[in-house]
Amino acid sequence: DALVQDSEKESKSMARRARYSDFMLITPGKGHMAYYMQAFSERGIPFRIEGKLLFDECPALKLISDVMSAVSDRFDRKSRFILESLGSCRIDAEKLEEYREKTSGFSPAALFSLILDEERVFEKAGSENAEYLYYALELLRQAETNGKVSSVQDGADFLKGLIDTGSDQERCIQLERDTDRVHIANLHKVKGLEAPIVILADPNQRTQDPDHRVDYSGEFPKHYIFSLDSTCSSTAHAGEMELERQDLLAERARLLYVAATRAKNVLIAGISYTAKGETNENNPWHILGRYIDRDIFEAVHHVTAQPVPREKADAASLYDKGEKASVLNDRSPEEGTYEICRPSTLRFRGVSEPEEDEGVSHAVRRSAVDDPALVGTMVHRIMEALVSSGNKVDGDDLADEMLREFANGDSQYSELLRTVISTIRNGGYEQANGAPRDILSALLDAESVYCELPFCYAEDESHIWNGVIDVAYRKDGRWHIVDYKTNADPSDLDLHYQEQLKAYISAFASMTGETADALIYHIELPAQEQRIVT
Repeated sequence: DALVQDSEKESKSMARRARYSDFMLITPGKGHMAYYMQAFSERGIPFRIEGKLLFDECPALKLISDVMSAVSDRFDRKSRFILESLGSCRIDAEKLEEYREKTSGFSPAALFSLILDEERVFEKAGSENAEYLYYALELLRQAETNGKVSSVQDGADFLKGLIDTGSDQERCIQLERDTDRVHIANLHKVKGLEAPIVILADPNQRTQDPDHRVDYSGEFPKHYIFSLDSTCSSTAHAGEMELERQDLLAERARLLYVAATRAKNVLIAGISYTAKGETNENNPWHILGRYIDRDIFEAVHHVTAQPVPREKADAASLYDKGEKASVLNDRSPEEGTYEICRPSTLRFRGVSEPEEDEGVSHAVRRSAVDDPALVGTMVHRIMEALVSSGNKVDGDDLADEMLREFANGDSQYSELLRTVISTIRNGGYEQANGAPRDILSALLDAESVYCELPFCYAEDESHIWNGVIDVAYRKDGRWHIVDYKTNADPSDLDLHYQEQLKAYISAFASMTGETADALIYHIELPAQEQRIVT
């Protein structure tokens, strides 16, 4: 119920009720922080802590560490121990084997996250000090990035090391993003920090005589050892011991000054007493006792109400709710928002005609070529090569190249390809639709020509057209599109493919802003059973 001011410039009328974030609790060292963490948690007081990282105070992290150890080595004694002693988090041998198979190739951090989710760790182990679990995961990922951890076994050992020995890193641990929390810190970490209300806590620490001293005043440092352990001490170097004692007292005085000047509005110092009822002079805040105005409990004129017990959440129901609300359940992103349209699949079809596969139309009843799609591809590439080279490529070399590239040198197509090359070079194929018979000469004489012209454009928000125009050329100021077909039956090809030709015209107009006409150029192959290849 204390009142604080937001700044010195504000008047007393601006005083407000204290928030959790107005309090800073300072301890002389790191050793007893866990007691304050536990007391605050039991009373529902939010806090953030700065100092030694107490990973062993997080049961969820211990559980994940044990499971990872069991997964990493099926012959490890711990594996068998886990199966018997995990209590509510029972994981049988079959489950462990499933983890081993599922996570083959997983990084340790990925396995950590998988266990956290699939085993409902917080439901089974509790959520106490969950900040440490997520910070451990952060450190594990960092260790992977630095190359210190690579295998699951490495990851299990890394987590065990954090739990057994803590971390040599110190940082402020805070899981939730809100800032209205009491700040707990040890005295060595508060320089430069301030808070409206500062509590100097843990007044029962004992002060011990120094056990060694290093003197750097001479040319070389000198190291004096006063005691080896609690059972072995020495009276040698008494003078140096006294100097070290005075230095430590001076350091304590400096730290006491730091602690006493952290408060903006209120400083509360803990006082302890000996068994005889005397003031304990080992208390690091002892000197401040002579300046204390009054007992904090006397200053409070009423008994502070006990915190209202918070309703304990049902972990199982929260997990169930989370799984139902998970964004992973939303499959709508997998649904297409547009359609890819390919002109090569469009063909005029009478109402009585059956459906056909994409890119291949009705069979023509003549003798067979093993792979009509392959033949169509090689013929298209031949047309492109003849035009792009200015008809200077050697015909036999071109046919052989097509066979090597597309047919593994299969000689059954050799005569067919040579016939096509020869025919195109010597006047071309008769056309029934008005397309130029000598297509090669027409293209070589054109003002501009583009072979295998790719396009992709959006007709509207839901349709995107994508394909390749065989050839587009400009002659006498007009643009023409030609689509090669290797159908055995040349009749009504423009009718069959009128939708495809319209799509090409639209695509060309969209890309260039130019109008063009479009016709089929029929390349009649030697008498063999074909399928129409687009």
